[in-house]
Amino acid sequence: MKNTIARFAGRGAVLTMVVGTALGAAVAGSAAADIPGGDSSPGEFVLCSRGGYDSYATFPGRGGLSTAVVPRGHCETVSLTGKSPEPVRFFVSPGGKFIAATSYDPRTGLDVSTVKGPDIRF
Repeated sequence: MKNTIARFAGRGAVLTMVVGTALGAAVAGSAAADIPGGDSSPGEFVLCSRGGYDSYATFPGRGGLSTAVVPRGHCETVSLTGKSPEPVRFFVSPGGKFIAATSYDPRTGLDVSTVKGPDIRF
């Protein structure tokens, strides 16, 4: 398994999840896949970069945890457990330009795609 690495995005360090990383009970693992991807299940967060740019998501309620940068044309599934909805923010990579924010409920999962704009679609 690869280790969690720190990278700087915007104003501070953000923990980046790398494929295969396990972060205790909260994060069970991560996997990357080619598009078309994206059918989330409870406890799964799926991010697909379909907008012609790389993207990543952050989870402010988890101490700045973020997904790995998802290359354009790919999807990443991250297992995140929990009992209530929490905020998730989306960014363009490189540069960290904010795209949008929504709520992730681990009880139902979430499937999000970045699209041209930049913007997101569910």
